[in-house]
Amino acid sequence: NTSLPTGPGPDRGRGRQAQPCNGDLANKDQKRNRMNTAQKTVRNASVVLIQRGIYIATTFLFAIFVPRMMGPSHYGQFALLFSLSFLFTMLSDFGLTQVMGRYVPQFNLQGETESSKKLLNSFLMLSLVTGTFAAGLYLLITYFWLKDIHFLSLLTMAITVFIRSCNYPIFSFFLGLNQAARWGSRDVLNRLLSIPLMIVFFYLGGRPGACLGLLVTEVFILILGMWWGRPYLSRSYMRLDLHFLYPYLQFGLLFFISHLLSTALHNSGGVLIRALNPDYTQVSYFELAQK
Repeated sequence: NTSLPTGPGPDRGRGRQAQPCNGDLANKDQKRNRMNTAQKTVRNASVVLIQRGIYIATTFLFAIFVPRMMGPSHYGQFALLFSLSFLFTMLSDFGLTQVMGRYVPQFNLQGETESSKKLLNSFLMLSLVTGTFAAGLYLLITYFWLKDIHFLSLLTMAITVFIRSCNYPIFSFFLGLNQAARWGSRDVLNRLLSIPLMIVFFYLGGRPGACLGLLVTEVFILILGMWWGRPYLSRSYMRLDLHFLYPYLQFGLLFFISHLLSTALHNSGGVLIRALNPDYTQVSYFELAQK
C-alpha cells in the first residue's frame, strides 16, 4: 500500500492561491462601482451639455415667434407676468440644488435610503407651504397693481408659481442621485413644450390662453418628475418637520440668497420699467432685448 502525501504539494498550493479572499472581492466591487459611477457621470454631463444647446436654441425660437405673435402691448403684459412669477417662485428655492447635491450622495453611499426619502419629502412639504404663500402673494400684488390685466391671467400665473415651486425639490433631488440628465430636463422640457402650447392657446384664448400654456407645461413637468421619483416619495415622511430641516436650511441659506439676488437682477428690469412707465410696449422692448 502507498500512502498519499500529506504535504501541500504543487497542486494544492496552486489551488489555495487561486481562491480569492473576501477583501479582494470587496475591492473589486468597489472599483467596479466607482467605474460605473464615473461612466454615468460622464454620460450625464454629455446629456446636460446637449440640453444646454437645445435650451439656447429654443430661447431664440421663443424670441422669434412669441413676441411677434402677441404684439408689443400683449407681449409686454405677458413678459411682465412671466418675470414676476420667477421672482415669487424663488421664495421656495432654499438652495435646494446645493443641498441635494451635498447630502443625498452621502446618504446613498452610506446606504441610508430612508434619510434620502425623508429629506426629499420634507422639502416637498415645505415647498407646498411656501409655494402656496408665494402664489397668494403674487395674486394679491398683481391684482392691486396691474388692474389693466385680466384677472384670469393673474390667477393662472399664480397657480403656475405654486406648481413650479413644487417642481424644485423633486428635480434637485435627481442631481443628488447622479441623474443630472433628469435634473437638466426640467428647463429644456419647459421651453420645448411651452412654446407650441403658448402659440396654440394664445390663438384660442388670447393672453390668458398663453398663461394657460405655461401652466399646462409646469403641470406636465411636475407629473413627470413625480413619476421618475416615485420610489422616493412617501406619505409617512411628507410632513413639515422644521427641526429636521433646520441644518439643511442653514447650509443652503447663502446659496438661497445668491439665487434670489441673481433672479431679481435678471427679472426685475421689466418690473422697474412698468413701475416708471405704464406703457407695456416699453416693457416688451426691454424683455425682448434681454432674451
